[in-house]
Amino acid sequence: MPLPDSNLPTSSQPWGREVEKRLEALGESVTLNEINNSARDAISQTNITNLLKLMADQVELVTYSTEIPGTQVINFTSPLSELTRNMKQLDINILLNKPRRLLINYSTYYEIYIQTLANGDTTTYGFDFKVYVDGVEVDSQYVLKNNGKTFTNTLTYDNNSINAIKLVPVSAGAHVISVTMTVKGSPPSGGGTMDINIIGDNLIVTVIE
Repeated sequence: MPLPDSNLPTSSQPWGREVEKRLEALGESVTLNEINNSARDAISQTNITNLLKLMADQVELVTYSTEIPGTQVINFTSPLSELTRNMKQLDINILLNKPRRLLINYSTYYEIYIQTLANGDTTTYGFDFKVYVDGVEVDSQYVLKNNGKTFTNTLTYDNNSINAIKLVPVSAGAHVISVTMTVKGSPPSGGGTMDINIIGDNLIVTVIE
């Protein structure tokens, strides 16, 4: 905005010109500050947006864990029996905002107790388990044992752990990780009983960048 014509006497005009220069410099400084403030605000907003995105991204990089506590006892009294266990309790639901990789780890422990009625008996038992992502099988194992031992009418014991580890890429969105297991067994051939104890099923899923 231009200043009005000067009505100052000649002796005061140098002073007036100095005031005019300072007012112009002040106006330029205000304008420059406004430009700098706008640029700074834009940078700050960008930094905040990027930080929020990074925080949201890091929040997904967590580990989920479920378990079936206690012991499930399965008794086999007839040859070639099998039981499909209810393992719905292990299901893990995950929601992702971008494609990721899932490190899936399923583990459990079993104990076998066999009581025979005759010498020279044999038994067979096994565990057929599968790991699924959204209903699609991504891993499976069949653990089969036939001890072929000669029993002497005493209680026979076996134990071991079962483990499966699988790295699976997944898309953004909702996912369900689940496990199924079928336990198969045949009691001693000459008569007797076989009990299989399944202890501490555990499913752990870690979301990886």
